[in-house]
Amino acid sequence: MKSIEIPAVNIGQLTLPAIAQELKSQGRPTCIDVVNWAKYGYKPMVNLYLGHSSSRLWCLFNVCEQHVLARNTVTNSNVWEDSCVEIFIADQDGRHYYNFEINCIGTALAARRCSQDVFQLLAPSQVQSIVRLGSLPPKPIDKHGPALSWQLAVGVPFSLLGLDTVPPVLWGNFYKCGDNTVQPHYLSWAPIDTPEPNFHQPQFFGKIILY
Repeated sequence: MKSIEIPAVNIGQLTLPAIAQELKSQGRPTCIDVVNWAKYGYKPMVNLYLGHSSSRLWCLFNVCEQHVLARNTVTNSNVWEDSCVEIFIADQDGRHYYNFEINCIGTALAARRCSQDVFQLLAPSQVQSIVRLGSLPPKPIDKHGPALSWQLAVGVPFSLLGLDTVPPVLWGNFYKCGDNTVQPHYLSWAPIDTPEPNFHQPQFFGKIILY
């Protein structure tokens, strides 16, 4: 079982440079670098910095890939088809989990789930409460190159997880995907042992310790 300890950070201004500086200097660095399915061997570089404030889980994704794609611009649309990063967190009841999927231009999908097929999308007003600050403008993009970089800071309110205080432990996983990119890929932070790509696997969530 994979685990990580993430510290409290002091997020002041809600700007990408300020959040990136704080998470890089005070947060916990890690990588989304597990290729779980050999058929999809393309491995973009994804550095992840984690921290938490009194009200949010903070994630800074630094991505370098060969095809940056974003066609989805509407909340709760098919963002996993684009250049996308994802945060999955188990509910405290042990029977549900939340998935927060955000493409490279900040369009988000969020839901509370029993499984991949049984879920309830969060309301657009709830999704709006997720901080998303990126290096790319919020408009469609389809760009190819040997090494294209983008950055995205995400702040998920603990209230969306049904929490009113910072929990000592969360269970979850972090992903990078791109179903409709030239080289489809499905990377994870904690390993997944399934025959085919499927991120909806709470049994493989890692332990996230908040201190």
